[in-house]
Amino acid sequence: MVKRVPDFPSVNSDLLQNVISQFKKRSKAIKHKVSGWNLEVSIDSNFERLNFDFEMFEKQIRLSVWEDGITWFRVCESAGATKGWKFIYAFHATLLDENIHGLVGVFEKSLIQIGNKEITIAKWEKFAPNEDFSVNK
Repeated sequence: MVKRVPDFPSVNSDLLQNVISQFKKRSKAIKHKVSGWNLEVSIDSNFERLNFDFEMFEKQIRLSVWEDGITWFRVCESAGATKGWKFIYAFHATLLDENIHGLVGVFEKSLIQIGNKEITIAKWEKFAPNEDFSVNK
């Protein structure tokens, strides 16, 4: 079951611990914008990774952050059980220590018009202007 606010795990990576800390500070505000929120830690090729999964109306949002700063953001909405996706888009960015507070801010701003790909990408482009935000759909 997805909770309104997840249990915040402990991690070995300082960068990931700082990400958790920033989301924890904003958890009350975020929980009022989403219907469900889950947070898991996994190990991927010897790298620790946080997976934030959010439900918002019919949309699913995933934010993954690896201990080396690679960040992946995906939004999708199902068109029905057998109809595929109404929309899906995803992209990568690189998170630096000094941008951790900004990550939570841009994430929250993205929730406001999450179904609008252009607006969402524009918010992330301001966060990481040197990244390529080519989306997969």
